Amino acid sequence: MMRALSILFALALAGAAQAQSRRAAETKKPDPMTFRLVASNPVAPPEMQNRWVVAKGQILADTPKAFGAFLKDHDISGLTIYFDSVGGSILGGIRLGEALRKINARVSIGRSSELDEGKDGALPRYQLAPNLGQCYSSCAYAFLGGRFRASPIGAQFGVHMFWPGDKIDGIYDRNYRYEEIERAQRVSAEIAAYMQTMGVDLQLLNLAARTPPKGVIRRLTPREITDLRVAAITTGTPVFALPRGWGILTYASTANLTTGGTAEIAEGMAVRYVLDLQCGASPEFDQARFDISLVDRPPPGKVLGMNRVMLVAGDEDGVLTWADKDIHARPDPFNRLLTLDANRWLSKSGLIPASVSANAIRTGLSVRIFDPVSGHPPHNIELPKAGYPEQYRLWSRACEKFRKVRPEPARLDY
Repeated sequence: MMRALSILFALALAGAAQAQSRRAAETKKPDPMTFRLVASNPVAPPEMQNRWVVAKGQILADTPKAFGAFLKDHDISGLTIYFDSVGGSILGGIRLGEALRKINARVSIGRSSELDEGKDGALPRYQLAPNLGQCYSSCAYAFLGGRFRASPIGAQFGVHMFWPGDKIDGIYDRNYRYEEIERAQRVSAEIAAYMQTMGVDLQLLNLAARTPPKGVIRRLTPREITDLRVAAITTGTPVFALPRGWGILTYASTANLTTGGTAEIAEGMAVRYVLDLQCGASPEFDQARFDISLVDRPPPGKVLGMNRVMLVAGDEDGVLTWADKDIHARPDPFNRLLTLDANRWLSKSGLIPASVSANAIRTGLSVRIFDPVSGHPPHNIELPKAGYPEQYRLWSRACEKFRKVRPEPARLDY
């Protein structure tokens, strides 16, 4: 097994430390992973607060030290650490995982959005959407360090072959030195030993080794996550912070404006939902994703179904679809999604005219769900109005800045 793994990793390279110093002068530094203790209801008595730890950003070589400094200032006993990261340094991820195992950490995956900064000693107010979270590359290895690991339904856990960030371009045309191949084999052996220590099936390493290091992620299915002993699959119920329902989360190259809640869309049929708006590549369009799930199994004869989703703001509207031109409602068929299972999320994503989200400052925003097969009229969900104008303006300005300056994508290092 180890010989096969060594061969699979034979082309991986070394020397990332020198490469990082060279890149620092040429490109913007990545957003490093930060750790933050947050609550959805920080004004409640401490024993009544819903708290968790946010771990987001790129994992660097010194991320384990940053985590250690965080632990000195915060007691996180019994709390869950939610990861949202595309990865970074592979050895940084392993060292972070080892630090997590030392404290018997509880870990999960989820996207946390800030609603307001903590004041007068209170924790920052956040809301949590587990179904939108992602943990890729070295984040996946850090995640394995948790003593108690959970992967919410809808969240994404993925791996690929490790590779030095400074040599990711032209990887098939390079000549490699003996020292580089030797280091790659030692790193692959260390990863294998780490996985065994954490109780994970080494088939996970095989999946990573079969996936190219550039532009591809091998996302694991729920069945693979359980079969390979990566984590337990959970429902991933969102944590909403009321009364303000809109939060912003910024990344190295984009920003998200998110809300969520619960609603009754038909008699006896309650749902939980999350709407996520992301900066579009052009100012004319926004990217949008709408997720919905049942709170409980519906009454007999009813089913949660949708084949298209429309966002409506007064006289402005748009259907979520990836068509480049006409993205308004059309009679053309859309894929139908349906479920009777309260543990399953249904998701629609696509582009909408930016005029819809802009007009919502004046009119408010709603989601209209179509399911012509059921024969029922469209379901309508009114989204929270409180906080939207202020949060939208902040988000819109952030999107303008990102369009002017596109940071270099995160690269993966040893």
